[in-house]
Amino acid sequence: MGLKKMSLAYIFPTNLEHAGLKIKFLGQLKALSKKYYVRSHYFNYLTSDNLIKKLCLYLWFEIKSCLFIMVSSRVYIRYNPKSIFTNCFSILFSIFKPIYLEHNSILSNELPFINRTIENQIHALFYWLFKYFPFSHVSVTKEIKNHLMSLGFKSDQIMYIQNGYLPPDKNEQFVNQSLIERVKSFQHSYQKLAIFVGNGYSWHGIQSLISITEQFPDLGFIIVGPYNINENHKNLMYTGKQSPETISQLYKMCFIGIGSLNFKSIQLTEACPLKTREYLANGLPILVNYKDCASDIPELSPYIFHLDLESPQTTMSIIMNQSFDHHNIQSLALSKLSWETLLADI
Repeated sequence: MGLKKMSLAYIFPTNLEHAGLKIKFLGQLKALSKKYYVRSHYFNYLTSDNLIKKLCLYLWFEIKSCLFIMVSSRVYIRYNPKSIFTNCFSILFSIFKPIYLEHNSILSNELPFINRTIENQIHALFYWLFKYFPFSHVSVTKEIKNHLMSLGFKSDQIMYIQNGYLPPDKNEQFVNQSLIERVKSFQHSYQKLAIFVGNGYSWHGIQSLISITEQFPDLGFIIVGPYNINENHKNLMYTGKQSPETISQLYKMCFIGIGSLNFKSIQLTEACPLKTREYLANGLPILVNYKDCASDIPELSPYIFHLDLESPQTTMSIIMNQSFDHHNIQSLALSKLSWETLLADI
């Protein structure tokens, strides 16, 4: 009879309407479940729910999280300043058991940018408290790690673990076949296709991307996501929001994926977006204008291209003249960005 697994509470204080966050939650959950008996928990509401329902579900989330923290041997939390009781309980119980806090952004930059002043003040209070307790902090970028250290967090309490990727289960009946046919027709007019997939945030830099499309008429661009685009460019196709199954089919027709182009608006020079991991895991090299943490992995670094928005011609000409082994990129990404590999020290 095998040894009984140690228990771990995996607390994810956000809902799963965002496809990328759902993929991350399921990927981390699967990896952690191979090592621990996992009690998992997330915000179980929809943005369309009324305020009273959201409040009730929020309170239930906090109660259940606190119970999980109490009864589990270890705890892994995606830090969110809005989960007030969860954060307070984690502070108390960090004295008695290992608690990991995952930090995904420099919120002191991001929250003022999106006008969340009160949330930023709560965040500042929690960060002031956290540094006096024995947490293990998981930073998804080295830039975030350096930020934590600049605030007084101890370096030996901070782990750098970048985001990984686990391909989600797909149901082919959700593929938008009419769109696929439109893209095939669009594809005939261009040497190659590039794709950008996003969910509407201002730091995605859509206007910068549109300016690039104007400079490279031989390259077709596909933009997927909830964006209001009024410009009409012959080599730009805007698809609106699409299902993961449809996006997966679009990747097969493209030769490169484009990352966010305006991280400077939230004062980031380094990032590891879930979307660029998805590009790589689908065999696409990536084009970015920041340091993507995947470049820290030597096997993936050759497939990450840096774009200077002021003079994109050099990078784009290099890319246009290259051919890529997409199956090899996919194989490397699925291996090196495996959550089991990345979370091995948790």
